[in-house]
Amino acid sequence: MLAETAALRLGTTVANAAGQIWLGGAKREQERLLSMEELVRIKIPGIRLQREVKQQFEQITNAVFDRLEPFLKHAFLRLDEGGQESVINAVSDTFAKADLSDSVLLGAHASPAELTRHIAKSTTPPVGLSETESRLYEMLLAECVEYYMRIVRGLPVFEERVAVELLTRTATMGS
Repeated sequence: MLAETAALRLGTTVANAAGQIWLGGAKREQERLLSMEELVRIKIPGIRLQREVKQQFEQITNAVFDRLEPFLKHAFLRLDEGGQESVINAVSDTFAKADLSDSVLLGAHASPAELTRHIAKSTTPPVGLSETESRLYEMLLAECVEYYMRIVRGLPVFEERVAVELLTRTATMGS
C-alpha cells in the first residue's frame, strides 16, 4: 500500500467522522450509517451549498493527508504491504466503530488523549498485528483522534453543545 493511499484513507475517515458530528447532530443510528455524500444531500439545502460543504470536507481530508503522508512514507519502510494494509484497516475500522457521540466527547472533556483512551477501552483491539504494527496502529489512532478533535472543537455546532452541557452541569451543581 502506498503511503499516499493510506494517508488519503485515514484523512477521509477523520473528515467523515467530523462531518457526521457536524451534520448528524446527536447521531441517530440511521444517520450514522449514511455516507457523507448522502448526509450532505439530506441535510444541506441546494446544490451550490452542498458542493461547498463537500469541498470543506475535502479540505479536511487533505489537511490530515498532508500531516500523515510524510510520516507514513517513513513508517511503511519497516512493514510489508500486508502489514501496512492491516494497520490502516485497523485504524479506519476502529475509528468507524468508535462511539463519537456528544456525550462521549464531552465526557472526555474534548481531550484527544482521553478520547483515545476511551476508544481503546470500548472497542475490540485489532488481532494479528505484530509488535511494530501494533505500535503504528496505536500512534495512528491517536493522531487521527487528535486531528478529529481539532476539527470538531472548531465547529460552531460543537461550541453550542458544549455551552448547553456546561449550563446543564452548572444547574445540576446548584440543585
